[in-house]
Amino acid sequence: MLLTSVNDIDSRFEGSKTSGGTINLEKYRGKMGTGLTDAYQLLMQIEGTPCLKVKTGKLELVTLTKHFGGSAKDLTYMGVEISAEDMQKLGMAVEPKMYNGQLMIKCTKPGVAHITVKAVGGGNRPGTGSVMGGIEITKTFAVIARETGAENGGWL
Repeated sequence: MLLTSVNDIDSRFEGSKTSGGTINLEKYRGKMGTGLTDAYQLLMQIEGTPCLKVKTGKLELVTLTKHFGGSAKDLTYMGVEISAEDMQKLGMAVEPKMYNGQLMIKCTKPGVAHITVKAVGGGNRPGTGSVMGGIEITKTFAVIARETGAENGGWL
């Protein structure tokens, strides 16, 4: 779990950094390990909650195929739930929603929050004891919203 709870580091080694001298960042590619450990992602893995990473300040479309399977685009999405407190924490003016099998979300503040996506597989409404329909699927995700702060797009 620890090894799969890392953020890429090699892509951040671009150009140079001047701080008391000039450092060529590109010479460090492939020499800094597998990445930066993200403690929150690790805790969410222990809990069994998948993490969705989004950038702040832009509308993101997040594909959920690896979480709902190859037929994620064919599910009937019933909605996305997020608390008002979590929306405020992430600076969201509009609730996230599903669009063409992808989660549409815009966060303006960095932070973390939980969202729940509800869908129906095998029909356009949930079945009951007396009504034919599909099977309701509910999945909770941790949204991690981050901005890039350094001039090279991240670390250093």
